[in-house]
Amino acid sequence: MERFSDNPVIYDAKLSWQLDPHVLAYAKYGTGYRAGGIGFRAAGTRFNSERDRAIEVGAKADMNRAGFAGGSNS
Repeated sequence: MERFSDNPVIYDAKLSWQLDPHVLAYAKYGTGYRAGGIGFRAAGTRFNSERDRAIEVGAKADMNRAGFAGGSNS
């Protein structure tokens, strides 16, 4: 029987800054992993594991109180 072994390290790092009482800025960096393995439909087939890195940067604001006219529902 064929064996499959993998030992990934995954993590998230997050930072946020309260720019004023109505605006929050943030940044996030993280990693992801999907396990590889051995195929069941065709004997002897293998598929590799997948690793991912992601960066997210943004801001959240109370539009009506941060000095903006209008708003958003997204």
